[in-house]
Amino acid sequence: MNILSKLLSSFRSIFPSLQGEGWRGAVGSRDGVRLLLIFALLPLFSSAQQLQELRRSKLPVIYPEFKEARVNQPFGRHTKARVNFSLDDGALYFLDNDDKIRRAFVKNILSVEVDSTTYLKVDSIFGEVIAMQDYNYLVRVTLVDKKIYGQENFDVAAMMALGGGFFKESVLALEEEMEKGYPLKDIYYFVLRGKVVPARESAIKKCIAPEYKTAFKTLMGDRWWSWHDGQSLSKLLMYFPK
Repeated sequence: MNILSKLLSSFRSIFPSLQGEGWRGAVGSRDGVRLLLIFALLPLFSSAQQLQELRRSKLPVIYPEFKEARVNQPFGRHTKARVNFSLDDGALYFLDNDDKIRRAFVKNILSVEVDSTTYLKVDSIFGEVIAMQDYNYLVRVTLVDKKIYGQENFDVAAMMALGGGFFKESVLALEEEMEKGYPLKDIYYFVLRGKVVPARESAIKKCIAPEYKTAFKTLMGDRWWSWHDGQSLSKLLMYFPK
């Protein structure tokens, strides 16, 4: 019995129209179409096995409540405010005097300090400073990973439509993981003496000091180094002009 026949035999208890008809009988039948769709979509469902690596948040904001913060402005000015940051788009929000939530106008805001954490403005959104050297900073912007969020919802809907019973364990595992919150992703930027540079090789290599070009090239050949890891990226701070 070949592999295809074994697969068909396994599915016959689930798809009645395959009983006694083999593959030819399945082609064109409703259950045959469903079977083909399952084979086509199986790679998508493997995401349920990879979800443990994701960080998640129950809330669409960084802090569970608005936090007292120092808001730094140009020319050494600053003000106090109760703030929070959106995980949807990285925007800064604050509570006004009537405790109403307002989106901040950030043109004249340079950074926000919450407790011991500093958030720098990257274009119009804010990211956490995770490393610095001299006047250069590595900033991590944390957002909801909308691609994974959408894929998870699609996977559940697709598995239910194609046979919820057959995919019961996968559906339950995926739904259980989704209940832990929104999937998150980190996007990294360097702020080099006030200039925002995305953490990509094509952009960063133009900023490396001449005396560190060779060291940078060697680092790029290190298979343990990653553009998606904050600790790895922090090593680049020594390569920028002083």
